Amino acid sequence: MDQPGPSYYSPRARGTSARRTRIGSRSVVARRGNERRDREAKLKLYSRRGVLEYWIVDWCTQQIEVYQREQLALRLIATLYSMDTLTSPLLPGFVCQVATLF
Repeated sequence: MDQPGPSYYSPRARGTSARRTRIGSRSVVARRGNERRDREAKLKLYSRRGVLEYWIVDWCTQQIEVYQREQLALRLIATLYSMDTLTSPLLPGFVCQVATLF
C-alpha cells in the first residue's frame, strides 16, 4: 500500500476512530510520489475520505499544488513557486518559503 508523506491530524480528529483508517481524519496530506497517481487516484481517494487539504510537491518543477476541500471534493486553489510562501488555514502559524524545500 502506498503511504502518504507527512500528515497533520487536527485536534478534533486525533481522538476519533476515523484516525485508524489512516486517511479518513487527516487534515493535511503532503505527497511526493508518482505524479499521475498523486493527481488522479490519490486526489480522488483523499476527496472521498474527507481530507481537508492536500499538497503535491513536485521536485522536477519545484512547485507545490495546494488543494483544499470545497464541499465534497478537493479543489486546486493555488500553485506555489519558489518565490511564494506556503501557509495553511489548518496549521495556524505555519509559514514556509517554498524555495527552502528544494
